[in-house]
Amino acid sequence: MDYIYFLAGFGILAGIYAVFTLGLNIHWGYTGLFNIGIAGFFALGAYTSALLTTAPPSPELFEDFIFGGNLANALKLGIDLVGAITLRLRGDYLAISTLGIAESVRLMFLNEKWLANGSRGLYNIPKFLGDWVSPDQYDLLYFIVVIVVLAALYFAVQRAIDSPWGRVLRAIREDEEATAAAGKNVFRFNGNNLGAILGAFVVWGIWSGTQFLPESINNPNLRFFLIGFLLVFVILLRPNGILGERRRVSQG
Repeated sequence: MDYIYFLAGFGILAGIYAVFTLGLNIHWGYTGLFNIGIAGFFALGAYTSALLTTAPPSPELFEDFIFGGNLANALKLGIDLVGAITLRLRGDYLAISTLGIAESVRLMFLNEKWLANGSRGLYNIPKFLGDWVSPDQYDLLYFIVVIVVLAALYFAVQRAIDSPWGRVLRAIREDEEATAAAGKNVFRFNGNNLGAILGAFVVWGIWSGTQFLPESINNPNLRFFLIGFLLVFVILLRPNGILGERRRVSQG
């Protein structure tokens, strides 16, 4: 029975990371934009949901802020600022700028103790749907919720990618004129959301699986070595992704 709860806990974290990789895959896999800043928005969503469901470190800050329009305006201004900074950037410059944005968000939550308790983090966060089941059954319920949300997002993203909007994303990625002039095939097959989800489960499986190794070789650095080895393996043998993008035959 303990293994069932372990697998449920593993599936919860892997599923959350799979949702994260869906967003990254749209930016990088389909559009060709290496947007590291998505980690910052991931953190903003996590901290916002936690702050809205727990007592904030500074109650006076949130008396008329969270429940008013100021929060929405602040988020909109932040998104507009990020867009203004990165909209015209490509390649390495986009990666560098979005990395800076993600680091700014991380350092803000780390150093501003009045906002999210600094490096100590938030605690006593109420469990989502925690009143529905007993505490020992909660992980199973949460695992089901995560998988349902992941499946819904996967099919929604796939429908969007198959739409005209998705074709525009691939056109942005391809830069057809420059690639064709260089004698290259303008259709690169490197964005498949199922492969992104599979990758999230594989990486987290390596991370969690090392705890079952004998104590004599269960070194924390072994996890990073195995994940690094996996990344090199994928880059060398599967440069277009674990599964690759489905080939489509145009009609007309």
